[in-house]
Amino acid sequence: MAPTLPEECASHTKECSSQQQQESGGFDFAPERSDLNQYWYSDKTIAALAGEVASLPAGQRAAMVSTPSIYFALPPDAREGHRVLDFDEQWKDDPGFTFYDFNDPDGVPQDLHHAFDLLVIDPPFITREVWEKYAQTARLMLKEGLDEAGQPKGKLLCSTVRENQKMMAEILDVKPQTFRPSIPNLVYQYDLYTNYSSPALSQCNPEIDEGVDDTAPAHQGLRVEHPDDQMVIPTHKEGGKEVPMYTDEYVAARLAAAMEADPNSTPAAPEVFSPEVTALMARREAAGALKKVLEGLAGPVESTIKARVKLSKAEESDREAAQRSYDAALEKVNAALATGMELAGAIGIDGPWPQVVADVGKEAKAEMRTKKQLIAFLAITKTQGQELFKLQKAMLVEIKELKAHAS
Repeated sequence: MAPTLPEECASHTKECSSQQQQESGGFDFAPERSDLNQYWYSDKTIAALAGEVASLPAGQRAAMVSTPSIYFALPPDAREGHRVLDFDEQWKDDPGFTFYDFNDPDGVPQDLHHAFDLLVIDPPFITREVWEKYAQTARLMLKEGLDEAGQPKGKLLCSTVRENQKMMAEILDVKPQTFRPSIPNLVYQYDLYTNYSSPALSQCNPEIDEGVDDTAPAHQGLRVEHPDDQMVIPTHKEGGKEVPMYTDEYVAARLAAAMEADPNSTPAAPEVFSPEVTALMARREAAGALKKVLEGLAGPVESTIKARVKLSKAEESDREAAQRSYDAALEKVNAALATGMELAGAIGIDGPWPQVVADVGKEAKAEMRTKKQLIAFLAITKTQGQELFKLQKAMLVEIKELKAHAS
């Protein structure tokens, strides 16, 4: 039997799904943001994790750190006393929201220090350096000491890849649980880790497992869907600019040092995919990139409209400069559309997407002059972006099925 959320919480999750339906899988009322490495749990996994919060004794408090889907799965009246800490400020108007940046692990407000009985944590990255910062925050926020049964007063529920099992034991003293979370739009499988015993989490998740107790590493990788996604690797300030915290040279040096310390160690072999899976993954990547291109047309098209209006009103002496500005703006639109057409072909030259890009291009270069016309155009790109997102989800399902049949 799968873990279940108390009835009032489960009904609230369904209510959010039906009233505020988007295209993002489990956490339906907030689309995933790849620039923040957001990948929501499925509805059933959200229900299971929110059930851990809802099962706390009266008066106990939980903080959802980088796990907003769990916080918002609770009915509004059940959130009282609980908090959600996140970098994404779209929820800043909620009374339980606190801004959180893992680069400032001690920056949580004083009134949150040692105030919580449970922390639910799922960082955007799986590296040790990032987890150590979340651990620093956890130690600051959790209640200290042991209860009458000798168990920690401050409980932890964490989510990361299985390869981090040893690391998680070292920095947070947590152990993997049987229940594994479903993350529909993430190719890699995650595990849950706790420092307490949970009857609900000691059962298999039927979305992932069918009674199989497998604790051997079976997956690799960061939470990244496309190589051009931002925030794939943590950054730091250098010379006033954001630069990668982990360069290729840094990673290579760390690997060499690890192998020198343990001469018998060897790098994990990369997962080998069949040609069919590889081709489908490439098409899915192209679909994601095309979605970004279409949705990114807003800026260039708006600039073109402004330049067109300015050109139409320009005095003779200013007309040449205005023409240059308009040509430059239009060139950016053309460049984006050319990229879009290449990506459409990569998805499938015989499919509908080349024609979709052609139609969007025709609208993008139409004689728009008003904000109303721009909004109508943006509605077109948004609709096509949603269709591409659906296509990505369908492809992901197919990829998982092909991989399962090959194993």
